[in-house]
Amino acid sequence: MALKRMRTEEMVAITSTWVDEAHPDRQAMAQEPALASLLPQADAAHAGLRRTHDAGPSTVRLKQIQDQQKVLDVEHDDVLRGIWSYLWALIYFARTDEERQIFMRLVELLLPEGLTAVNKSYREEAGQSELAGSRLTDGDRALLQGLVLPDGRNLLDVVNHWLSLGAGLGALDRERSGDITDDRPTHADAVLARNQWIRTVQAMQDVAALVAGDNPVIEEIMARVHSAGLHADRRAGNGDQLNEPDEPGDEPSVPGDVRPAPAPSTP
Repeated sequence: MALKRMRTEEMVAITSTWVDEAHPDRQAMAQEPALASLLPQADAAHAGLRRTHDAGPSTVRLKQIQDQQKVLDVEHDDVLRGIWSYLWALIYFARTDEERQIFMRLVELLLPEGLTAVNKSYREEAGQSELAGSRLTDGDRALLQGLVLPDGRNLLDVVNHWLSLGAGLGALDRERSGDITDDRPTHADAVLARNQWIRTVQAMQDVAALVAGDNPVIEEIMARVHSAGLHADRRAGNGDQLNEPDEPGDEPSVPGDVRPAPAPSTP
């Protein structure tokens, strides 16, 4: 029986009688000293669920964000590999050491970590792109603009597109994680509230198991919790998705070939 499989509405329904001073459930728990000491935590956990239930993007929007991030990330990594490969081709084709150093400097400015950059999280890729853009001077941009691709674009066009993809990943990640500047609860707050409720109820179940044998009311209260948990387990077993906030964090980027290019030999 996994409490985490319960929907937030089910969690709130369970502890709604625990936080009501006039309800028999609350009164029975308050009469057991071991459980009474945990009631303030139950009050806080219940209040946390109510406060954060509508926090952050909706489930539908979260799915949209995740789908958009996956699409952007594939293109971001492909463009990154193209920039890397193009510059290394120029390094190998360079006829002088001076020319070679110019292109190697561009590699260091744009992709100091090489192709391992494609394995960063979305948030890291966003920061990486922003830093790369900030390192480019007007002279660097002019040099990139002079490197023309077969389709008519120049390498500055490609680099700018790569930077915009990184910025897009960052904007979506901020929306997903609820990085906002006001006092509204965020998606991360909703996850923390659910986890706090789960830990609190688990602790109360453990304590109740010690006293339930002598108190049929406590036994009946915890039986309702157990029944709700079994119902959630069966629902999960039937493939019904929870549609509740998952643990926040960055998605891994799409793995790619991270073998560094060998350093060109000096002519």
